[in-house]
Amino acid sequence: MSDEQVRVEGDNPKNIIITASIVIVSVVLIVMVIGVNQWFGFAVRDEVTTKQLATEPADKRALRAQEAAHLSRYQFVDREKGVVRIPVERARELVVQDWGKVAEAPAAAAEAVVAPVGAAPAATDAAGQVDAPKADAPKADAPKADAPKADAPKAEEKAPAEH
Repeated sequence: MSDEQVRVEGDNPKNIIITASIVIVSVVLIVMVIGVNQWFGFAVRDEVTTKQLATEPADKRALRAQEAAHLSRYQFVDREKGVVRIPVERARELVVQDWGKVAEAPAAAAEAVVAPVGAAPAATDAAGQVDAPKADAPKADAPKADAPKADAPKAEEKAPAEH
């Protein structure tokens, strides 16, 4: 063995090269993150600006004008049936009035006679109000006014009439 020399691997890492590599990779990553963030911000601002400054297509403007006309004017929908379209603001006023009448009439609703299943619908007057049935004398098989049926609709659950 004396003729042969034993070669041992040196345990001397090159710390300067490793440190320089870590620093370079970290700087490149930070620059890439900042660059992508800036590019994304520019792209978003450009897209928003383009969409805000772009003119609406003629079809879209015409559709909006037609919808505004439907929502703001009186108009016949079906002249033969007497169906009309009213402005949204007027419809809101009418709904508020209808709900005000419903809120004022809980006592009247408690006294109302519950119609039997399969009975004819109630008649309405010219103003669209339901004519209350005339109660002469209670019949033996008629339900009592103070004990409504479980499946009978309550006055609070009444849906507003569509106008």
